[in-house]
Amino acid sequence: MVDLHNTISVFQDRLSTLLNLYTATRKENQQLKGIIENQKKIQQTLELKIKETEGQLAAAMMNKGGNMDPIEKAKWVKKIDKFIKEIDHGIKNLTP
Repeated sequence: MVDLHNTISVFQDRLSTLLNLYTATRKENQQLKGIIENQKKIQQTLELKIKETEGQLAAAMMNKGGNMDPIEKAKWVKKIDKFIKEIDHGIKNLTP
């Protein structure tokens, strides 16, 4: 009888531990889902900004492309390339 009582007690302890771990895991899962949702929103915002910036860039190039000094144009191209790389890097960091 003592063995059965001890076995049940050990079983109850293990079950309690498993239930606590399950509860903690569910809570963490919900938090991670929230983080993922926020990251998706940020990514969408950044993608929208990229599209807007690309449109502005295209308009600026159309307006100033013919009148621009080649040295000045090269400087702008480098700046724009750097900007695009930073945005790409940000998007890569957001993507799970």
